[in-house]
Amino acid sequence: MNRSFAKGWLTIDAGPTPVLLAALGPRMLTLAGRVASGTSVGSHSSVCVTDDPEAVRSRSREHSQMYDSFPSYRAMLDREGVASGADLLLAGSFDRVAEGLAAYAAAGATDLRIMVHAGNDDERQATREALASALKRRLTA
Repeated sequence: MNRSFAKGWLTIDAGPTPVLLAALGPRMLTLAGRVASGTSVGSHSSVCVTDDPEAVRSRSREHSQMYDSFPSYRAMLDREGVASGADLLLAGSFDRVAEGLAAYAAAGATDLRIMVHAGNDDERQATREALASALKRRLTA
């Protein structure tokens, strides 16, 4: 058998890379505060620009049922005072969604991954366009 090995290295002149730690519970949040640059919670930032926010919330509740029953996730939801992860969904007009995202930033979020939770192509496109427009305004401000 013929084996080939390669040896090498890569040097990049850059500052330290921030490390984010996914954390839901108090122990993991404490650990993140000690050893990481911040925390990352991706599944809690679902958004949808829509004329029918209640339909979006209903779909979200169906999709959240399994996660809502996991003990660590359930404990986090209880600390937040909500019955389901669907209750954290930002849905409605673009202004409503933008206000919700601003509230995350005001609460100290350092990293926000957004999942578009749309039920059809029109909602998906409207949400993406609204988010792109908001980001463009923010970058040029």
